[in-house]
Amino acid sequence: MWNHTMFGPAYEVNMDSLDRVLHDPLVLAKALTDDTTKAEGVLTSNVAEFIGWERLPDKYRANLSESTVEALKTFPDDWPELISGNGHVGSFSLPVLQQPLSGKQYATTLGGITAPLSRGNVSISSSSTSDLPLLNTAWLSRPADQQLAIGAVPADA
Repeated sequence: MWNHTMFGPAYEVNMDSLDRVLHDPLVLAKALTDDTTKAEGVLTSNVAEFIGWERLPDKYRANLSESTVEALKTFPDDWPELISGNGHVGSFSLPVLQQPLSGKQYATTLGGITAPLSRGNVSISSSSTSDLPLLNTAWLSRPADQQLAIGAVPADA
């Protein structure tokens, strides 16, 4: 299993964010009405307004270990190592239901590794198709991925 690892620091903002729509029934009702009757408003967005792919900038690459630099050379020269974007990041399993419940507005500077060296796996847990498989994401299990993640946060900030 070879997945992008998404992460980022969340911080309080002094403006409306998607949190307001998700936690205020009146705002949600208006947003649903605007979306369904006029095809406009906050719900017409996929939330990820800005996404970019890049290699870790040189000023942060200088902090990588020699072994990480060598490991990243296994990818083609034009292969991006990071993806960045805006949005609140929590668990991606149910993002709408896993927003902060403080009533405040939040944003996250999203980062992700597009050249991960960590590899996970999927195992069958039983002979029954009703039983879910066992997932081992192994996210950030390789030092190179950990170093890229650390470098990505200031690169996106």
